[in-house]
Amino acid sequence: MRLPLQRVRGFCAGLALTIVCGTPAMADDTEIFVGSQGDVRPNIMFILDTSGSMDGLVTTQQEYDPATTYSGNCDPSRVYWRRDTGDPLNCSDDQWFDISQLTCDAAVQALAQAGSFVATRAAQWDPDDTRWENIRLDRKDQPVECRTDAGVHGENAGDDEVWAFNSGQPGVRWTSVEADQLDWDSSSNNVNRTYTFYNANYLNWWFFPPTANRTRLDIVQEAASNVVRSLSDVNIGLMRYSNNGGGGDTTAEGGMVTFPTSSVDDFRDELVASIQNNTADGSTPLSETLYEAHQYFSGGNVFFGVNSRVFPGTRFVPNPNPPPPDIEVDGALPSVPDSRDPADNNQYLSPMSQSCQRNFIVYLTDGEPTADNSADDEIQGLIGA
Repeated sequence: MRLPLQRVRGFCAGLALTIVCGTPAMADDTEIFVGSQGDVRPNIMFILDTSGSMDGLVTTQQEYDPATTYSGNCDPSRVYWRRDTGDPLNCSDDQWFDISQLTCDAAVQALAQAGSFVATRAAQWDPDDTRWENIRLDRKDQPVECRTDAGVHGENAGDDEVWAFNSGQPGVRWTSVEADQLDWDSSSNNVNRTYTFYNANYLNWWFFPPTANRTRLDIVQEAASNVVRSLSDVNIGLMRYSNNGGGGDTTAEGGMVTFPTSSVDDFRDELVASIQNNTADGSTPLSETLYEAHQYFSGGNVFFGVNSRVFPGTRFVPNPNPPPPDIEVDGALPSVPDSRDPADNNQYLSPMSQSCQRNFIVYLTDGEPTADNSADDEIQGLIGA
């Protein structure tokens, strides 16, 4: 069996469900997650399958390693781009700009680690109109900026002018006055578009992938980590299964929130560390964990999470500060916002802050449920059937 890793991202997005507003949503790639409206960020909850079967080996694409130089015909002096998200375009296409023109530091860092970056808002300087506009094929030597960097990083590190600016003056592209910054949600000059950037090494790996034998959990961890590294302007959270019994024992009950939905731009490294901190053992309580996710998003009572275990006999305590020496903490750090009401550890704090905010649950799993009947009555009560 060969599972192409470059398809995993699209597969994961295809499992995403809008759980609050409207009908279930489907997409071929991460496009389903991007395009936030103004300052309202979508909430994305990844549920990682941590059951014992995730230790099984499959032959798949070798993990992308930024320290490895992959052979191919893509030019390392270029940043390749496409509108929206999806599979990369071929390197022979004309959609690229000079890598020295990428002033979006968030994209620079993501390309160095993951090889790709999704910018929900990006623009390129037009020297003729002296303003920021959509990225074009005939402007390969002009700066490219993204909204994620607004107020953080200007044209160069350490600059005081950290906001993109429509000056109307040749060469004046940045300002230190926040109120004068570019309106990233304006459609008048098409700066409200989504782009995906790729570096040459990533594309060489993508089109000519080496293979390796890897565990299913390794594949899921890489796919989820790369999505975290490449997305911006969204909130991402993490859940996993309980492992109350361990060793494949069927006493595992439901799942737990190991990382509350938080700004990916603020907690990118912590999210990746939490994803990588999971091990495979126990059963597959799919519906029980999905019910726990419902409780979290709705701000309901903590159900399985009260007694969830990361390892047999080791209770999961959300966000202990400081963590007791006898408790294993799976990813949640003292600086991360808690998933629960500080006045009531049995009550979730819903991550939803706006009416009809886009909310997604993404299941990353290899198979059918086991030990998964303890939430049947509660689920039937929710759907009335």
